Amino acid sequence: MKILLNPQATLAKVALLLCIAFTGLDANAQCYYNQDSTELDSFAYCSLPATVALHVHGKASYTTADSIKVRIQWSYGDSLTMLLPLTYISFNSALYDTTVYHTYNLSGVAPIEVSLSETYYTFVCVKNLATFVSNGCDSISGRSYKDSNSNCQIDLGDDLLYGQTIVLRDSNGTAMNAAITDINGNYSCQIPSSQIGLELTKTVFDYMTEVYCPDSGYFDLDTVTNLNQSFDFGEECNALDSFDIFTLTRSTKTAAPGDTGHFSFLTRGRTCDLDSVSSIVTLSFDSLLEYNGILMGPTPDSIVGRTIFWSYALSDTGQLHGYNLAGTMHRISFIMDTGATLNDSVLYITNIDPTLGDIDPTNNSWQRYMDVNSSYDPNNIIVDPQGFSDQGYVERDQRMYYTINFQNTGTAPARNVYLIDTLSSNLNLATFRLEAMSHQMETKFYDGVMARFNFFNIDLADSATNEPESKGFVTYSIEMQPGLAVGTQIKNTAHIFFDYNAAIITNTALSTIYEPAVVIDPLEISLSAEDVTCIGNDNGGLAVDITSGNPPYSINWNNGSTSSTQDEIGPGSYSVTVVDAEFQEETSSIEVTENRIHDAPEVGEISGTLAVQSWQSYTYTVATSGLSEFSWAASGGEVLSTTANSVEVLWQAGPTGTLYLVEKDGNGCYGNDSIQVPIQFVGINEPKEYSFSMYPNPTDGVLVIELNALTGTEEVKIRDVHGRLIQSKRIDSGNTYLDLRNVAKGVHTVTVLNESGTEHQRLIVR
Repeated sequence: MKILLNPQATLAKVALLLCIAFTGLDANAQCYYNQDSTELDSFAYCSLPATVALHVHGKASYTTADSIKVRIQWSYGDSLTMLLPLTYISFNSALYDTTVYHTYNLSGVAPIEVSLSETYYTFVCVKNLATFVSNGCDSISGRSYKDSNSNCQIDLGDDLLYGQTIVLRDSNGTAMNAAITDINGNYSCQIPSSQIGLELTKTVFDYMTEVYCPDSGYFDLDTVTNLNQSFDFGEECNALDSFDIFTLTRSTKTAAPGDTGHFSFLTRGRTCDLDSVSSIVTLSFDSLLEYNGILMGPTPDSIVGRTIFWSYALSDTGQLHGYNLAGTMHRISFIMDTGATLNDSVLYITNIDPTLGDIDPTNNSWQRYMDVNSSYDPNNIIVDPQGFSDQGYVERDQRMYYTINFQNTGTAPARNVYLIDTLSSNLNLATFRLEAMSHQMETKFYDGVMARFNFFNIDLADSATNEPESKGFVTYSIEMQPGLAVGTQIKNTAHIFFDYNAAIITNTALSTIYEPAVVIDPLEISLSAEDVTCIGNDNGGLAVDITSGNPPYSINWNNGSTSSTQDEIGPGSYSVTVVDAEFQEETSSIEVTENRIHDAPEVGEISGTLAVQSWQSYTYTVATSGLSEFSWAASGGEVLSTTANSVEVLWQAGPTGTLYLVEKDGNGCYGNDSIQVPIQFVGINEPKEYSFSMYPNPTDGVLVIELNALTGTEEVKIRDVHGRLIQSKRIDSGNTYLDLRNVAKGVHTVTVLNESGTEHQRLIVR
């Protein structure tokens, strides 16, 4: 039995499904249920008395009875039992049809129970329905817009945003209902009267925009005091030059061996401020498939092996919630290999690039497995990610993308198409987002769990007259409820109505939460060693290479080292123990042998100034073959810099200093040398009269320039040892302060210029 909404009613409708096959009534027996009310936007009745009409009709097969038994339990003890006469249309197949009415005079939840059976048997098919009867309802409405000038007003030129999700939360913060803005940015929803502590929010996705109006980002409201206003949401871009491009799987016909089928997918994107995003789109297909041409969409740029390539720009059209980048529908024809067998699986992989700059690259690529068969229903629902196995195993905490495909296979155009989809309680209503649709439509929510997609006046062609134009779809995405338990199933079945025809019930898209098995890589290590070959020093080496395992790693050598490599070690036996994050442990040993065949290098002569002045820097060099490394040190001085085989040293007060050199050659052998340097002048100041003085010298911060006489034309300049200008300042008082905290250490020249000439003094910055 199927219990469905009758699409002939002129008001909002709901589709519910229960299929049970039993003797006398086949699985196609149907009960069509409609609610007779003047309220279009809610299943809650907003005035009493409220009348409900129940239309029951269908077909009974494999029976010789003259009637079937129907029982309707309305509520509050009211019930109705009747016998419906059967009108035979063949030897053992008959039709039944009736409509009954019931009036509710009390507010509250009004349950309805429908049961059917053969006349002489107990009830075996039961479905529980319910509606909400209230003493009154209140409407919440408003608009969503892009506030281009941040004034929290809808001005000429501000975009009114289509497809935006507005969420109504109860006093506990739970999403109780939602509304989707229409093509003019308007939304509305109804709730029973006398509700307090409600919160109205706008769901913002992708971190591209932010709600600025109201300032808090939401409205606190109740249905007692503050409904006589428009609750408008204004938003602005907060991530310029950002975008989200993605692919969406569409209807797929995977043919029987040797037959022709097709695969369809859609590219799409979002941006807040870009006009277009250039993209590279690919479709990779299974080895059992042979490319057979393009049925819809652009001609490929190239086909390499089993991958088809396209390049084009996704452009801003303003169609979907003001931020849409319109992509392209692709439908590609394939021939199934004759070597395939029924129920083999073939794989399709769609991808769109670039991912650089894409705020959500997780939706750029999808893969879909399809069974090899000859059956194909164009009215279906598919989900991405598809998951694996017939249980659709997927990981928790994901955004799910649902596409409902429909095709008019009748004999005349369909003016209106309605899709009804009841959301699983394992999906988070507050994260609902429209992604794409084939025709302009409106979206309504009922009771916070049921979405209705209304394609009004689209005049959908029938497939016999115009097959490509007989199809349509809607795609939305929604996040799972957080932290779903392993084994939780998310089921989604849609109902499709073409004008006044009975609902077409789609397949059920199934997703099952699973926990991916933790793959523990075995810990594997290898050791390598370098022998000791220098006569005068130890130059052995060790290294542990972790070729497999689970980082991070703990490394411990028997000589106390915790590094993966060791240099300059002596001969002997060494062992290392490595432990990975999964507490796997491996120990290995190796020998460093002794084969001392290389002499220490002969260090060349150190050249440079040997009679130096204190607090000045000097450069020293040593001859090199180019294969050696040099280390310098100074006693009585400071090494300022080293470059290859040279060093710059700042000599201090003296009277002598020593420059030390260690050379390491290409074999890892060491040689060393040193020279003594007499420091001829002790102190800083030379015996000369200056027209200015400076202090402190040496300095590590502020320097004071003090003039003996001020003419008004003085200027001070500081240069480094290479003559580069470091600072320059006009002197306009007897004492001038210079900040040298960011000046490099070393010897500098301080120059004071005036109309009489220039004077120089040396300055040490330390």
